[in-house]
Amino acid sequence: MATLRVFAARDAFKHHTQYPIIARFPINHKYYSTPKIKPNSKKVSPNAYLSSEPEVVEQGYLAKFKSFFNFYKNGFKQVFSNRAQAKLLLYKQKQGHQITWREQQLIRSAAQDTKKLVPFGILVVILPEAIPFLVVGAPHMVPSTCVTPDQLLKKRTKLQERRDAITALATRSTVVNPDLLSSKDFATPERTIQAIKAHHASFALDLLELKPLKAYCKYMEISTLGFSGLLKKRLSHKIQLLRSDDMLLRKEGVDHLSTAELISANEERGMRTLNQTDAQLRKSLQDWIAVSLFDSPPAPEVFLIVSRIFVNNIQIKA
Repeated sequence: MATLRVFAARDAFKHHTQYPIIARFPINHKYYSTPKIKPNSKKVSPNAYLSSEPEVVEQGYLAKFKSFFNFYKNGFKQVFSNRAQAKLLLYKQKQGHQITWREQQLIRSAAQDTKKLVPFGILVVILPEAIPFLVVGAPHMVPSTCVTPDQLLKKRTKLQERRDAITALATRSTVVNPDLLSSKDFATPERTIQAIKAHHASFALDLLELKPLKAYCKYMEISTLGFSGLLKKRLSHKIQLLRSDDMLLRKEGVDHLSTAELISANEERGMRTLNQTDAQLRKSLQDWIAVSLFDSPPAPEVFLIVSRIFVNNIQIKA
């Protein structure tokens, strides 16, 4: 024990001689540590000035996502609702109910939207950012209940631009070849009917070559994929559906149609809808019905499309 005390004393003396100040005045860390910020003191930090901005951005994205989700959820629900109503209408039709033009549009759009639902739903999950471009570039892939008003306006503007380009090409052809029919031959329904009587044999669908056939399909919003026979079948089917609608419209009249229905009906028939009043839309639809249902002789499918191309040219110049 005595030996241990000697060594301890020696070590203490050695430490005292090497670090005299530290030994005599040991550091009390509570006086040298970082002072704590009082609850009432201001927090000064360059990060504090912008600390709330990420939260605002996150809330904005969250709100957009919720709006996006709710819109397409309601659109999908509307497809199923329209499908149920269409089934009921078809059942009533079998029982002797006379389908109206508005009911026929519902049945047709419900069937088309149902076919688009699965591929479009997959796209919404995988690549929702592409939907606005899809509405404009490939509208036939998007259900009608899943299009916003802004997207619908962009789609119609793009469609009108394509139709105006085809119209410009057709009018240039009449300048090069004066023997072709021109805008003056389609200025009124009466002149159009005269042109039908004089030239109906020249507009047979079987005489169309592939290049102009694709242009006519593009003008009427028909897919241009496929061979000539398939395109002619699509074009003929489109005109048959329109004539079926025209018979109902002639029976019911067009005065009861809303602005949205007038725009849809005119657009479907290749007629101008942008910057048009309801009166102009009704007049153009009535003119189409007069030509479409003329039966002595009936207007060929291609002739109906050509007539709308030149009517569009007249409206551009007006």
